[in-house]
Amino acid sequence: MNNARLNERGQITIPKKIREQTDIGPNDHVTIKVNDQGQIVIAKRDFFDDLNDLIRRDLVSEGVASYE
Repeated sequence: MNNARLNERGQITIPKKIREQTDIGPNDHVTIKVNDQGQIVIAKRDFFDDLNDLIRRDLVSEGVASYE
């Protein structure tokens, strides 16, 4: 298990070992959510996440769907 501490601005640094294991690097985008157990989950975004967002935004702009 790795530990991290929030700084005064509410930021954390993902430990190097975790970044290496997950191939997260500078300028990568991550998704942060809270699961049903109240745990914070951080996941690296991939091409399909970005594609999904583009499609969703297009559907919203066309009035076909809401953003949720």
